[in-house]
Amino acid sequence: MRGMTTNLTIGERVAWYRRRRGMSQEVLAGLVGRTVDWLSRAENNRMELEPTLGHQDSGRCP
Repeated sequence: MRGMTTNLTIGERVAWYRRRRGMSQEVLAGLVGRTVDWLSRAENNRMELEPTLGHQDSGRCP
């Protein structure tokens, strides 16, 4: 398993791990507080995603 996702974009990696866990876009979008449309655009590289290390405070309450 190790190294299987090293050549994927961030969005492709999110989709790969989501599918691996058997999770729908609806469920993951709800867990991360985003819409299904946002998650779909992120997974399909139709938006710019910045990798971060750890949690970054977005100013929103959990």
